[in-house]
Amino acid sequence: MKKLKYIYCLLVLIGFSSITQAQYTAKQLQSRAQFQAQQMMDSLVKGRHTGYVAFIYPKLAQMAGGKESMVTGLDKVRENMVKKGEQFVRIKAGKAGTCVKEKNELQCVLQQTTTVKTLQGEKNLRTHIICISVDNGKRWTFIDTGGAKPEMIRQAFPNVSASLVFPTLN
Repeated sequence: MKKLKYIYCLLVLIGFSSITQAQYTAKQLQSRAQFQAQQMMDSLVKGRHTGYVAFIYPKLAQMAGGKESMVTGLDKVRENMVKKGEQFVRIKAGKAGTCVKEKNELQCVLQQTTTVKTLQGEKNLRTHIICISVDNGKRWTFIDTGGAKPEMIRQAFPNVSASLVFPTLN
């Protein structure tokens, strides 16, 4: 009887363990990446640079001198934009593409459309965002390509999968 209770408890623990290790469908992964990318973009539009930087891929933050340095840099960029009569109006995350597994990372690409108000009117800029998760899609971090070609991105970030599809920017 004691052995039976032990086996039952073990099975319950295994069941809880599998529940807590979230496994998402492909569609859920894409949706989570897009949602979290939009949270990051909304932070930038609202001038919440600390919130924005929290979503940045750690190696990118490190290359930029650390998160605090990035926040300071973004504050200066925003100041300069205001001086020139410019401001972010909105940034929209497009649908994330197919996720691929690269070593211990899930990766996908989405298109971002940034609308900036200038003295000449509103301008739209389309770029790619690389979405990377190291916890099977629970939390995503991002690399804004700034319009750079995939080959250049892979030189800076060799872990970016060659299987990622970068859709045509339209």
